[in-house]
Amino acid sequence: MQKTISIFICLFFVLSFNPLDAQSRRKKKKDAKKEQAKPLAPKKKKGKIKDYDKVITKDAQSDEGLFDVHLVDEKYYFEIPMKYLNTDMLLVSRFAKLPANFGGGYVNAGTKTNTRMINWGRFKNKILIKEKSSSAIAADSLPINVSVRANNYEPTLYAFDIAAFSKDSSSVVIDVTKFYGSDVKAISGLGSRLRTAYKVRSLDKSRSFINSVKSFPENIEVIQDFTYNAINPPVNTGDETISVQMNQSMILLPKVAMQPRLFDERVGWFTTSKYDYSSEELKADRKTYLRRRKFLS
Repeated sequence: MQKTISIFICLFFVLSFNPLDAQSRRKKKKDAKKEQAKPLAPKKKKGKIKDYDKVITKDAQSDEGLFDVHLVDEKYYFEIPMKYLNTDMLLVSRFAKLPANFGGGYVNAGTKTNTRMINWGRFKNKILIKEKSSSAIAADSLPINVSVRANNYEPTLYAFDIAAFSKDSSSVVIDVTKFYGSDVKAISGLGSRLRTAYKVRSLDKSRSFINSVKSFPENIEVIQDFTYNAINPPVNTGDETISVQMNQSMILLPKVAMQPRLFDERVGWFTTSKYDYSSEELKADRKTYLRRRKFLS
């Protein structure tokens, strides 16, 4: 009996240390190390610039104009020609439709809420909307112009990731859906006074959308439908809702600016004042000019 047990134990150790089995285990360990040593696939970066055809697909609905406008899968894209980067434009916000008794009855459809001079500029892989300021001026030829610009840094209203470039690289494509589809304060119809008066809590995204975007040779027109949650709306207070329709106009300004005309108190007119650092006075000279309008043909 003891002899049988001894034989069994010997067989067990022989099988346990079988060289083929040990070799198999070593191979598995090597294979595991190789798998660990393989570099991980690089993660795709968010906002990576894509090929034009992958962004503006064959199913795109396009409208040619100042900027070509493309609608792809409920997303709106601007195709901005490079020649219009750093070009002055007007961004005008107006009420297209609004509820009764809005603003105490002093605000009507067509009332402007914001007028800004802007330009589109590129910074690395982003396109920025910068609001231009003209409250302080100096001739470009004077050294003080550098200081005036540095001390009147233009705010950035919005930053867009570059989605694609055109095939000939003459234009850049950006997604403007979020800019026009969300409550951006710079172009909102509800200022702080109205928000406080009506106790506005938030924009209801489920009831807010871009109605239309149309491009023309010298301007782009956007219609927004926005619905806000408000505790104290001007009408139908039980609904706790304010709905407005906004018209956003972006207008190309003429290359040749109008000649400024100084204000004379003998003539009644709307005016605007600027600090002119080109003046030969010891300090900046405050000048008042007439507000003039130029109709675009």
